[in-house]
Amino acid sequence: MIYLVSDTKIVLHTRADAGSQGGSSAYLSGIINQLLGNQIEFGLIGNFEINDKLRRNAHLSHPSTNLSFLKYLIKLFLVKKFDQDDIFYFQRPDHLACSIGSKKIRILHLHGQQRTNIIRSRNLLTKFNYLFLERIAMRHADLILATDKRTASVYVTQYPFIAKKIRVVPTGIDLSFFSSPTDPPSPPEPKPIKELIYIGRLAPPKLLHEMLRAFQLVIKNQQPFNTHPPPRLQERGSGGEVLFGTERVSGGEVNSGTERGSHFTLAGAGPLLPALQRSVIEMGLEQNVTFTGILSKDQIRDLIFNSDAAILLSAHEGSPISVKEVLACGKPVIVNDVGDLSDYVIPGRNGYIVNPENSREVAAAIINAFENSTNMRKACINSMLPYDESLINPEIVKLILDCKPV
Repeated sequence: MIYLVSDTKIVLHTRADAGSQGGSSAYLSGIINQLLGNQIEFGLIGNFEINDKLRRNAHLSHPSTNLSFLKYLIKLFLVKKFDQDDIFYFQRPDHLACSIGSKKIRILHLHGQQRTNIIRSRNLLTKFNYLFLERIAMRHADLILATDKRTASVYVTQYPFIAKKIRVVPTGIDLSFFSSPTDPPSPPEPKPIKELIYIGRLAPPKLLHEMLRAFQLVIKNQQPFNTHPPPRLQERGSGGEVLFGTERVSGGEVNSGTERGSHFTLAGAGPLLPALQRSVIEMGLEQNVTFTGILSKDQIRDLIFNSDAAILLSAHEGSPISVKEVLACGKPVIVNDVGDLSDYVIPGRNGYIVNPENSREVAAAIINAFENSTNMRKACINSMLPYDESLINPEIVKLILDCKPV
């Protein structure tokens, strides 16, 4: 029996759906669907809503905090007698550490550098407890999967003894769902309002305030997009790309956002929402920014298709699924160089890689993406062909089934 452990909500009907909860949940949903498609028996431990009317070996908890879920796992693994050949698939090191009471096969999947986030943003006691549990997990994991080479390097540097049991496998996406024809039937009509989107949790390590500051510059320096002369307060490079001058960027009028200009939609939920809403008001962007909350998979696809570009700035990442979904839909992305993004985001072809601390640079990339979105469409779609989950998820499942105790 393969047991999948998750503390973020996943809804299971005839298929699994994580909505826009985050990349690790979307990845786990893809693996569940791979197991379902191949009729491989599995159990669930954690925050699952099961509506598939199938017999399911499940131990459900709906944690309000990670600490409550850790307590639940410790109690579960102390009380419940699992079979010795059961395989347990964890997505957090501290969750795996709760299972060491008896010999089992344990697999740890690392989605980005969680330890980095803990070290940067938590108090001393939390850091100590987490790092203590992380070391236990690294010792007891029989197989460690990382979604990108940078994440693997961070953990191998810290724990050299895991080098022989770590594998790098990127995230995959459902290309049959997040895709569109490479050649649209007719050129799209120019839109008076350009739409920028962000999909993901409203929480660290995402640099959400940096995204808002850059978007504010776009609004302040914007002219109608259906005019041929370059917008004032902007300079252009030899290739036609927008370059903000150090003196010119500070002027301009704030666009009302109701008839022309740009709009920024943030899809997701998280603890930073109240602070972000206050920032939007302070920046005078109430008419230009919308928070949607968590969306369904269908709603996410519709949001992407109705957008012109997407942005993800983050302190660290693994292999972000939301970026791949956007590219698969033929839309360019603005990102910084974290995780595996530089493996498939090619500046000027399917997006832009920026310095998140330079708001002018980010704003210029947003405008360039808006103006070149249609021309980038085919390159965006083609860049995602190697990341079809029908190619990647079978590899993950095979690694899980073939895992042997160290």
